[in-house]
Formats: sequence, C-alpha cells, structure tokens
Amino acid sequence: MKKRFGILAMTLIVALSASVAFAGGECIELGWKGGAVGNQVKWVKGDLVERGTIATINYNWKNGTMTGRVNNGVYKGTWVQDGSRGGSFYFKVPNSSTNVLTGWWSSKGNTKKHPLLVRLCQQ
Repeated sequence: MKKRFGILAMTLIVALSASVAFAGGECIELGWKGGAVGNQVKWVKGDLVERGTIATINYNWKNGTMTGRVNNGVYKGTWVQDGSRGGSFYFKVPNSSTNVLTGWWSSKGNTKKHPLLVRLCQQ
C-alpha cells in the first residue's frame, strides 16, 4: 500500500500526465479539521479520478467534490459540497514517497486555512 501511495504522489508530481492514468478511480481517504467538524480530524472515503491534467476527488461527505490541477509540484483547486459555498484547497506534492499528503482548505470569503490530508484507503 505504501508503494501505491508513493506512485500516487509521484503521479501528482508529474502533473498527472496522460501517460500515467488511473483505471477508473483510486480509493483515497480525505481528512480535515475545522468548519463543521471542529478540532478533530474527520476522515471520509473518496475516489480520485485523473482526466488529463485535471484531478477530481469525490468524497463521501455532503456530496463533496474537489477539482484541481497540478502545476510546479502543487495540486490546488476548488471544492464544493451540499450546504456550503465551497472554497479552495492546496497541497504541495512531495518529491518522495509518503503515506499522507498534507495541505490546507479554506472557505469562500474566509482566509483562514484549515489542515487537509489525503492518504490511500486503509484496508
């Protein structure tokens, strides 16, 4: 599993090139603090799908979706979910294999950045 996440991280590093694609989607877990979940990390399952240079994560919390691009080792974009105006997210993609990608999320109209984590699904 660690090797697969390393492959995921490396895939993001190479800007999700068309030559490295996921068949269907990759099961991931998305974790975050802040907002409706408070100070505890909330983990939910999601599905990472790559289409060209665009990566989308559909996650199991209020029909949530994160859509973004990788550029210069950064994966960033916007998120939306039911009952929210959405906002933005940001991950710096590491140069080596790691178990968890770390980043932040924020809501529209709010500059406060909250912790955001992505890892491969735990079996």
